[in-house]
Amino acid sequence: MNHSITTVTPSNVPSLTYDGKPVVTTAVLAQLYGTESKYIQNNHKRNDVRFEHGKHYYKVEGRELKELKKQPSLRGLVSKMVAHLILWTERGAARHAKMLETDQAWDVFEALEDHYFGKFEPEANNQALPSPLSPTHQRSIQRAIARRAKALPKDQQRTAFSRIYSHLKDRFEVGSYKDLPDDRFTEALGAVESVSLDGDFLPRPEALPGTDPDSLTLNSDEVANLVTMCHHTKWMCNRWQRELGPALQTLGSHHANDCHGHIVAAAKIAHSMQRKAGVLPPRA
Repeated sequence: MNHSITTVTPSNVPSLTYDGKPVVTTAVLAQLYGTESKYIQNNHKRNDVRFEHGKHYYKVEGRELKELKKQPSLRGLVSKMVAHLILWTERGAARHAKMLETDQAWDVFEALEDHYFGKFEPEANNQALPSPLSPTHQRSIQRAIARRAKALPKDQQRTAFSRIYSHLKDRFEVGSYKDLPDDRFTEALGAVESVSLDGDFLPRPEALPGTDPDSLTLNSDEVANLVTMCHHTKWMCNRWQRELGPALQTLGSHHANDCHGHIVAAAKIAHSMQRKAGVLPPRA
């Protein structure tokens, strides 16, 4: 594929935005700096810790990449076969100019500041795509799903994995959880925690030793206390799934794994007791 359809200069850089910021592709940056794309890529790989995703660059793949390829400004600059695309922000372009250490690179970057980055104004036909789920957040989602699935008996784990991943794709209307917008990470983590794994997934509680469940009776006060306890249990579970659980998981707390199973199991038992007590309508 010919990437040199036209001579790219700081004054005619193909207009492209991502996450509301002006960006350039590796191929365009290499043309501007008078080098080859492989040198830009090699500098990135060798200095990976000095490049921060979302600050110096964006990595676009999956559904977002398919949509991005449709933009007229990228016509002839991105191969249809490419699996992912790196987009450089102003800070990323500056870092590459520093690494190349050539007068041309610095002269071009200064011109880019004046003619592209510094004077950028979004146009109506420029599509600002959302930032994709970062690799760190992808791993957090994976760990959260694995924790929930592996808390179940081994023969049920595969089905649980499938159910949770399907729930994410359906809820956020994406082809893969990796296509989730990064700014909805906390919401996605909450969605993982809130997926219902009841029915065959929920272990049956063991009967107390020496008791006959059929002969157990409670007076009116005891029933009222149980109903009230069920209400508070479900309230706590709701807060856990929406806020506390995702927050502890993000912080990497080892208590999150232990707490989640107990809280959700208690809420499911409370829900069942409320239905039997007539607080909730019977199942249809």
